[in-house]
Amino acid sequence: MTLKDALEGLSLEGLEPEDSEDFGPEEAERATVTEGPDDLVQRLMKQVRGSQVAKFALKSHELRRRDHHLYYRVRMVATQEPDKVLIFRVDWIQA
Repeated sequence: MTLKDALEGLSLEGLEPEDSEDFGPEEAERATVTEGPDDLVQRLMKQVRGSQVAKFALKSHELRRRDHHLYYRVRMVATQEPDKVLIFRVDWIQA
C-alpha cells in the first residue's frame, strides 16, 4: 500500500464519536499537528527519509479520537531499524 492510497482511504465511517479506547492521552500529547494533506505527506516523508540505511513500508494506519481532536496513527516497518509509530493531529479531515 502506498502513502497516497492510505490517505485516499481515510474515512470517518465507523469511527467512534467519543474518545477511542485504544488511543491514550500520552499518544495524543506526542502528536504532530498538521495543517492539511500536503503538510501530512511532507511530515511523513521527512520521517521516512530520515534514515540513511533503512527502507520503511507502511504496516498499518488508523484514525482515532481523543479530547475532541482527530488523530492519524501510522505504523511503519523498517529493514534495519525498529518499527516506527507516528502520530499526527488531523482535525482538518473533519472540516
